Amino acid sequence: MLRFEIDDGIARLTMCNPPVNALSRAWGDHLCNMLDELEARDDWRVLVIASDQKVFSAGGDIKQYADRLDTGKAGELLAVEARYFQGLFARIAALPQISIAEIAGVAAGGGMELALACDLRVAAKTTRLGLPEVGVGLLPAAGGTQRLTKLCGRGIALRLIAGAELVSGEEALQLGLVEWIAVTDEIRETTDRIARRLAEMPPEALRAAKACITAADDPSCDGYAFELSWPSQLMESQATRDSIRKFLSKRK
Repeated sequence: MLRFEIDDGIARLTMCNPPVNALSRAWGDHLCNMLDELEARDDWRVLVIASDQKVFSAGGDIKQYADRLDTGKAGELLAVEARYFQGLFARIAALPQISIAEIAGVAAGGGMELALACDLRVAAKTTRLGLPEVGVGLLPAAGGTQRLTKLCGRGIALRLIAGAELVSGEEALQLGLVEWIAVTDEIRETTDRIARRLAEMPPEALRAAKACITAADDPSCDGYAFELSWPSQLMESQATRDSIRKFLSKRK
């Protein structure tokens, strides 16, 4: 269902659950185990989540609820599953390292919510992205309504979620849903280039940048004070001192 490799500071987690990388408890438990392993290692700085299928992920399998529609249990099951995936995707969002979703094929429903849990997104120009659950009377309840609103604003979130709209990679870039687009055949190279640039940054500064930007979204946190807590820590870092010396030597 999933595999990962680490190379030169970049962890690449690839979804390989044909045909559409459907999300399930078994898939989620597998991802949890991989996250446990990644969190125990210190040889990576950037996480890339990608797919080896024609789609990124089509989301959860709605058939599991169809059999319970007349039993009164479907809603309870849906709430339990949504809570499970909220927690799973929150783990990705909370990683101190930066995460990138490489979206070469359709990302819909839970697949899009997975991409939204990542810090950054690269999409193929012609892929389709969105949260179409309202079209079948449901909601993107694994964090989709919240993350899309924070990322793109209330109007765009209402447009895409309430309208059950899927947009192309190019339009997603215009809406702020993704940060980069690429030709499908070149998306791996584009993502690797972005990931390498991030992985080459001083690691403590990279984590500090993500932490401070995350704090800006937390109304209970004084982001300015939190920002000021980092400079002294960073100046104690050998990587920071080496980077400063290297920068000054280049200027000379």
